[in-house]
Amino acid sequence: MFACMLWAALFAVAPQLSGGQTADQRVTISKEDILPELTITRADNGMSVTIDLGQSVQVMLSENPSTGFRWDLALADDTILELLSSTYIPPVDSVPGRSGQHVWQFKAKTPGDVRIVFKRWRPWEGEQSVAEQLEFPIHVKK
Repeated sequence: MFACMLWAALFAVAPQLSGGQTADQRVTISKEDILPELTITRADNGMSVTIDLGQSVQVMLSENPSTGFRWDLALADDTILELLSSTYIPPVDSVPGRSGQHVWQFKAKTPGDVRIVFKRWRPWEGEQSVAEQLEFPIHVKK
């Protein structure tokens, strides 16, 4: 699997070698260039995940803002896992009441253990409105 990813990365940069470069020039490919992005969903709740330093991970959860319930993130240690983005993607069709996807993208910055916790709630109603809570333990290895 790693060899296939390495070949794919080499072919991706191969066009850069044309245009007068000689064959003895080197192309540097970092480990981060070929690490796959891992996707975590509701089905992974409670399961421990191990990722490599520099690897990206995304959490994708179904969300329907029209109900008033939204997912909120609690990240235990943002020095280990850095939040890169948080985006709501509406449903493809425009049928009222359909759920879209909320996607959070993270990058592993330092080795260690961190918990990502999400709660689906109506923030203005307080903690008693929490309808669901998900937890994803992440281990970042060197």
